[in-house]
Amino acid sequence: MKVVGSDSASEQEHGYAHREIDILKELQHPNIMKVLDFWEVPMIHPNKESSSTATHHSGCAAVIALSYARGPTLEQLIKSGGAFSLIFGRVVMAQVIDAVAYCHGRAVIHRDIKPDNIVVSGVSSKDDVIWDDVAHEGNTCGYKNTPDDWKTLLEQWRVTLVDFGFARALSPDDLENEKVTLSSPSCKAELKHKKSSMDTSNHILANDSIHSVSYKLTRKMSALGNRMYAAPEIINGVQDRSRHHNGSINGSEHAASNIDITKTLSRHVSNYGMMADAFSLGNTLQYMMTGVPPGHNVSEYIRNQNHPLALLFRCIASHCCANDEKVNAGRTYQYHGWRDLPDEVSKLIRGMTHTDVSQRTSVRSARRYNYIRAVFEWDDSGSSKDATAFLTASNIDFLQCTTLKKRAALKKETSSSAPKQQPSNTQQEADERKREGAMIQDEQVGLEL
Repeated sequence: MKVVGSDSASEQEHGYAHREIDILKELQHPNIMKVLDFWEVPMIHPNKESSSTATHHSGCAAVIALSYARGPTLEQLIKSGGAFSLIFGRVVMAQVIDAVAYCHGRAVIHRDIKPDNIVVSGVSSKDDVIWDDVAHEGNTCGYKNTPDDWKTLLEQWRVTLVDFGFARALSPDDLENEKVTLSSPSCKAELKHKKSSMDTSNHILANDSIHSVSYKLTRKMSALGNRMYAAPEIINGVQDRSRHHNGSINGSEHAASNIDITKTLSRHVSNYGMMADAFSLGNTLQYMMTGVPPGHNVSEYIRNQNHPLALLFRCIASHCCANDEKVNAGRTYQYHGWRDLPDEVSKLIRGMTHTDVSQRTSVRSARRYNYIRAVFEWDDSGSSKDATAFLTASNIDFLQCTTLKKRAALKKETSSSAPKQQPSNTQQEADERKREGAMIQDEQVGLEL
């Protein structure tokens, strides 16, 4: 169960709660949490006379029943022993990339990707295979790097991407605004140059439209995320939105179901898109494969940690925490430098964490990376190919909630601005009931489970 909002939930909290529910209802992926049921609390303006009692009883913005994902999280595992083994890391990496690539195929940006929001089921910090690749060698655990082995490991170590509280679903209008950019000669020349300079064995692009949407579909949105994992275009481009808007951003009174989830809810905004998720995911992958926290140079950080004074300090700290589970298990925090990782892994991570958006590897391109794609090539029936249709489709499959809400809002504007006629009272009332019924039906389609 997830409770969204405080005792006196604001319109912003109502907006995020309603957005999370609408998005999760339409996302169907084995590595993404599911919404089972939800209860939204009606939003009442705090200045109304009757609001004090209602607010006191309503409290939060919403209560959401979500599918259960047994832990631990990646953050807990990393802190238990540091860098993952190559096999465990590859299985986790593939599932997370697959989940985020699916979201981007539905025009959904998570905006809060970090180890705390990635849960791994079927594993414990006491399992040696998480940390030691030697446990996989010599058929100790039956691993032979075959498609059947990958299938077994994917079933054993199930990853779940959680917490879509900051997620944002882009609408077709956002894509329409980019048509001129996508068809411009400079854009086509840039894509052609990128294709010719890429290593085609590791960077596979389905077609120009896939590449263009991932790189060019940007807009001003709320500046959200964890500072350690947020993309530089979010942190460095923060603007105060209230300076360009008359009146307050929050405070309007309407039902939560009427909130337009395509609207920006926060006061502070930045201009970014799907590539921000790629940077956050790249930082997460670097942390779990090297043991080095984001924001640090991997080689320098490991060198400093291996300094005699640092080793002495950790030795003293371990004796002071003799009852710590990690000490009892006899496990020390390990690091992997870039030389300890396969070239495919270091190239992928460095590509996704590039500070220049135009040079950054998109998540959907990463999903087509041979090192990742091979993990899923075990299904001879072809169902796995259907599951990755979002990687090869020429168009983004937008969520219904982003189009139905827009359509309902457009109907309201049209009905209010249309020239008034003078039909009979009976016909006028019938027409109004018909329009209201159509609008309500459109809105309810986007809210049903």
